Amino acid sequence: MLVAALGNLSEDEGFNEAAHAVELGFVFLSLILIGAGKYSLG
Repeated sequence: MLVAALGNLSEDEGFNEAAHAVELGFVFLSLILIGAGKYSLG
């Protein structure tokens, strides 16, 4: 998602397009860290 956000910013598509990719990146990262299984913190 970092690549998508940087791509949107470099192509002058505006911060709203980049913010969407950043938000989804946070969701993806939080699901990986919170979720049960091999990659959980707890």
